Amino acid sequence: MQNRTPLSLLLLAPVLISACAPYSGYYRDGQSVARLNADQTGCDVLAVNSVPPDKRVRTTPLRVVPGETVCNSEQVCVTSAPQVFGGEIYTVDANAGLRKRVAAQCMIDKGYRKVSVPACTPAVAKEAVARAPQVLPPLTGNVCAARSPDQGYVFVATVPASRAGTP
Repeated sequence: MQNRTPLSLLLLAPVLISACAPYSGYYRDGQSVARLNADQTGCDVLAVNSVPPDKRVRTTPLRVVPGETVCNSEQVCVTSAPQVFGGEIYTVDANAGLRKRVAAQCMIDKGYRKVSVPACTPAVAKEAVARAPQVLPPLTGNVCAARSPDQGYVFVATVPASRAGTP
């Protein structure tokens, strides 16, 4: 029987890494998390309706490696066939960039700004997820983000170490 542990760890690695990843998205001090999520969904729907997908079919470039002729000492020669690489077909959405910009502008128009919030330490993340704050705290250097069980984010303002013991 084959040991599957290394493969299992490889498949689980992206999940573990994403759990520790910082939040990169929209933020508005004092906004409720529910309103943030609703606004994001509304802006995404607006963008899809305003800028529908425009799928274009493309192919990768072809590259031909010519065959090779090899002769032995008796001048008996063998020529290999040329090899062709590329030519794979794929699709791209020509409107993806514009749709992303429309959604971003919608969020900015609603008062949000694009931010990157560092991930909480595991101990802070566990406590933050248990408390699940419903309002985005003022964005200071003490705010961190943790993944919630529903794969959303929870934001928490931590107490600086210098103030941790003061009343």
